[in-house]
Amino acid sequence: MGRKKREQNDAVLREIQDALKSYLDEHPKASLSLYRQNLASIRVRIIDAEFSGLSQGQRHELIWSYLEPLSEETLSELTILLLLTPSETKRSIANLDFEHPIPSML
Repeated sequence: MGRKKREQNDAVLREIQDALKSYLDEHPKASLSLYRQNLASIRVRIIDAEFSGLSQGQRHELIWSYLEPLSEETLSELTILLLLTPSETKRSIANLDFEHPIPSML
């Protein structure tokens, strides 16, 4: 499904996207969306049908294995990691933030 990134010139967003590239290469039907909410907050969403049957904890363990090599400074900006199946996107309140983001007050 590919990648969607709202900020084109953000080195930290690129670092996170690059770290998740291997996951996307291994899961070609998965989609990645990421954006910077404000100066200190990056939000990441992965939608993948292969998350079906996995608990939230299992999903996070899987994805964190790709993020672990990143620096503490980069990871400190990652405030939301939303991991959903396609059917979960319809009932996830957190997903609304990706579909219709509210601008940050900062």
